[in-house]
Amino acid sequence: MSNAKNSKFAEAGLHEIGNCWRGNQSIALMTENQKAILISMILGSVNL
Repeated sequence: MSNAKNSKFAEAGLHEIGNCWRGNQSIALMTENQKAILISMILGSVNL
């Protein structure tokens, strides 16, 4: 996977997670997909 695609995916993930925080939701209420994106970003790699 190219870095450009990775960045685009991570950016989309950040946007999704940002919406979650703006909605005052805790990580416990995040979807499994959002958790996976967050964990992937924390680990420094986004794998599909």
